[in-house]
Amino acid sequence: MAILFGHFIIPFFIILSRNAKRALTPLAVGASIILLFHFVMVYWLVMPYYGQGLNPSLADLACLMAVGGLYFSLVLYRMTKDPLIPIRDPRLSRSLHFVNA
Repeated sequence: MAILFGHFIIPFFIILSRNAKRALTPLAVGASIILLFHFVMVYWLVMPYYGQGLNPSLADLACLMAVGGLYFSLVLYRMTKDPLIPIRDPRLSRSLHFVNA
């Protein structure tokens, strides 16, 4: 039940309003809750059940940080190789001066 509420229902009602999607703080809170409970759900599905329930250890956190670090280092490496702005776009000059009101 905690995964159902934490992974869907609570973030759904946090991010439901239009103002929450435009403000950074409620959006970050909703996304953080979703990410946290996604990790809880994956941990619950992957780890074997020995009768003690969830029993996370420091090695579990270290493995998560290692995989996340490798992923983000690859993403940042790829971001340095290609430009983030579409150089050959004919509408580039107009889009650089566009301001969302």
